[in-house]
Amino acid sequence: MNEAKHRFFCDDIDSGFLSEEESLHALRVLRFKMGELINIIDGNGRLCSAVIADENKKGLSFLIKENHVESQPGFDIHIAIAPTKNLDRFCFFS
Repeated sequence: MNEAKHRFFCDDIDSGFLSEEESLHALRVLRFKMGELINIIDGNGRLCSAVIADENKKGLSFLIKENHVESQPGFDIHIAIAPTKNLDRFCFFS
């Protein structure tokens, strides 16, 4: 991929916009500017290298430069658990 250090989540990468929350973090906290490289993930195995195209409080826009798709793992995960004495905390497991 590229040399971008930060990854941002975007459930619809093809839209070309980060959410308001992700945009605020990128622009105000990390102080990214137009033309800088970022990585964007969608949570389904897609990782894109992108360049910031426009700075906007409502949604940072980006241009995809490179796509990478990870294949889904070929195994299932099974979890065994021993419930605690207080079952009220069991809700944290799911």
